[in-house]
Amino acid sequence: MLTLSIDPAARALIFDIDGTLVDTLAIHYRAWKATLLELDNYSLSPQQFKAIIGYGKNDMVERLSLLLARPLDFRLHVERQEAHYASDLVFARPIEPVVTLLTDYFGRLPVCLATSEHRRIAELNIKAAGLVGRFDFLLAAEDVDRPKPDPEIYLEASRLMGRAPEFCQVFEDSPVGIRAARSAGMMVTDVSACTSDVLF
Repeated sequence: MLTLSIDPAARALIFDIDGTLVDTLAIHYRAWKATLLELDNYSLSPQQFKAIIGYGKNDMVERLSLLLARPLDFRLHVERQEAHYASDLVFARPIEPVVTLLTDYFGRLPVCLATSEHRRIAELNIKAAGLVGRFDFLLAAEDVDRPKPDPEIYLEASRLMGRAPEFCQVFEDSPVGIRAARSAGMMVTDVSACTSDVLF
C-alpha cells in the first residue's frame, strides 16, 4: 500500500474525489456500460472505459461519440449514466489512506475538493466517503468553464484558499487530473496505487 505524506512546503491541500477519496471506478464503468447498452446497444469494454477516465462529462460523451462513430445525445446519456451510478453507489467504499490523511489535516491546512463530476454526484460521493463537513471548499464541473486536463479547477481552488499554486499539494488518481495539477504548477501525489483496478 502506498504511504502518503504531506510535503513540508504544502500550505493547502486539494483532493480529487472519484478514485482518490472514494473507490468508484467500477461503479462508473458499470453505469456507462449500462447506459450505452440501454441507449445504443453497445457494450463498452474496460479498456475503452479506461481511456476516458478523468475527463469531464462533455469530453467523455464526445469521446464516446467518436468511439461509436455517431453523435450521442449529451443530456440523455449523462442523465441515464448518473441515474445508474446513483443506484449503484451503495457499493462505494472510501479509500482509507487518502481519507485518513484528509481527516488528519482538516483544520490544520485549508482543504478543497476538486472534481470533474457534477455537484449532485460529487455530494453523493462525499457522503459515501464519510467526509461531509470535513473540507473547506468544493469545486465541481459547474464551477469552471474548462474541465481537467485544463488547470482551471486547480487554479480556482488555489484562489479560494488564498494560497499560491506552488504551495498547494494535489492528490489525484488519473493521468488527466495529474496533468491538470502539474499544469497549475502544484505539487502532485499520485494515489492510483490506493484504489482498485478491477472493473467487474
